Amino acid sequence: MNGHDVLVVTHPPFEGGVPAKTRILCHHLAALGHRVTVAWYATLAHNPELNVPSWRLHTGQRPMVGSTVAFDQFPGAAVGCWLPELEAPYYRFSSRWSRLIEQHDRHIAVGGPPMVANILAQAGVPHLLWCASDVMADRLDRQARMPLPRAIVDTIITRPWLRAQQAFILARSSLILGVSHYTLDRLSKVGAVASSLEYLPIPVDSARFTPPATSPTGEIVGFAARFEDPRKNLPMLLEAFALLRQRRPQARLRLAGSAPSPQTLEQVQRLGQSDAVDFAGALAFQDLPEFYRSLSVFALPSHQEGLCLAGLEAMACGVPVVSTPCGGPADFVHSGKSGILLADWEPQTMAKGIEQALIERKTLSIGAIELIRAQFSPAAFSDGISRAWQRVWGEAP
Repeated sequence: MNGHDVLVVTHPPFEGGVPAKTRILCHHLAALGHRVTVAWYATLAHNPELNVPSWRLHTGQRPMVGSTVAFDQFPGAAVGCWLPELEAPYYRFSSRWSRLIEQHDRHIAVGGPPMVANILAQAGVPHLLWCASDVMADRLDRQARMPLPRAIVDTIITRPWLRAQQAFILARSSLILGVSHYTLDRLSKVGAVASSLEYLPIPVDSARFTPPATSPTGEIVGFAARFEDPRKNLPMLLEAFALLRQRRPQARLRLAGSAPSPQTLEQVQRLGQSDAVDFAGALAFQDLPEFYRSLSVFALPSHQEGLCLAGLEAMACGVPVVSTPCGGPADFVHSGKSGILLADWEPQTMAKGIEQALIERKTLSIGAIELIRAQFSPAAFSDGISRAWQRVWGEAP
């Protein structure tokens, strides 16, 4: 029998960077002849019917598994749990996970933080883990915005539980692949052994993400992300854009990935930028290249990023990136070559960086394209997966 039955355990595959890189991995494995199933923890928000929170314990309901399709192609399974409101139960091994794991002979966990690998670590099966950060760095902004009752529960129960799970994972994962050098550094600081870590960035399909035939007219600054996530730091970008327009009134800002909240719309109006900010909404995967090609500069204001696939895709389309010092982007935002890496999170610094990138756009665009093709190619990713597979299972993938 050719190929293996591969179980990819991951986050809900709907939006964000983790589903994007999971999609890339699944298609790569399928192209190699493997039969891929995607399984994820069913969140209370997405699948309340599959979970049993504390307020439904008295009903006698039990957690369930929902069958579906992931990424329009792969068999998918959403796995429910007890007490999902505590977060850590999402990552616990259970009989529901056991059945899925037993049906497959190769197992890979793909996450932002390492947490999804806890299921495989508890099952005791050899596995790969491909992740972007440690759990506390990933949750920092969410923790700061929790209502007081939830913050108390988080401090007493959830946070210690997640730390314990992470320590268990780092001690037992066969091989941990970090998407950036920032990832490797963060995981080392929380206990990962150096010999268990390898670097594997997310690749960019340079056949899909290509520069436009002609450079965009005007001065269009863009950002693509779930920008209402507090980690993305959108309010700072809006402040910076208002400062930029004092010097370059022709500039426009295009935001994709989310619907704007009332708070965001209020800030745009308060800053007097309603006529210059466009909201593109959540874009389909096939529409992303055209969005990037419409931009002059991609602005990345985040507090924390494991890597930022959107920034890589923009650069492949010839768009220089201006980024805060948020972690992973330091691997590809090289000041004066492919973009501008800022020293802080101040709006004035971001505004100056964007203006500099607009002035130097032609040179930075060439450097951005060259860097992506040299360091973030599908071929380099394929080689990395082959090395990792050989190390864990002693065979070619």
